[in-house]
Amino acid sequence: MKVIYIDWLKAETKPTSTQKIEGRFLLDLRAKINDLERSITKSEKETNKLKKSIVEKEKELKQKEEIIREKESLISELNYEIDSYAEEVKSSKKQLLNKDIQIESLEDELSQKINQNLDFSNEIKKLKEKLEESNSNNDIINKIVNLLRHKGFVSDKEFEVIIEKEGKEELKTLKF
Repeated sequence: MKVIYIDWLKAETKPTSTQKIEGRFLLDLRAKINDLERSITKSEKETNKLKKSIVEKEKELKQKEEIIREKESLISELNYEIDSYAEEVKSSKKQLLNKDIQIESLEDELSQKINQNLDFSNEIKKLKEKLEESNSNNDIINKIVNLLRHKGFVSDKEFEVIIEKEGKEELKTLKF
């Protein structure tokens, strides 16, 4: 096999000069050129795809960054609300504690008032009993006075009957 030599220096210095080259070598050269052109076209297509992909990824990245900013803003707002609610809870706890103390104080005061009312009720009950006794004694006195007006005296028997009707055992020992 014969090696074909191309004088590249001559071709560069005198591009219009001719050189003797076998057809097979030219066909191989054309096939290599075609392969390189296909490879370049393929590489350009891949480069264009990659450029489009980069543009899409940059667009997605910007969208994601915008979403992140929105979420960070929302987080900041929510943290502010949480802090605000925490302060409200703290304040409410203080108010609740104060109300508990106030309720306890009012319960003590109510207990004192109830005891005072019970004391008053007992005293009123005793006074009513004395009043009833006094009224009962007034009835006895009125009956005795009526007998004295009509007859001028009260016998022991009449006195005992009046006392028994009124149920006054302590008066039975009295004598006129």
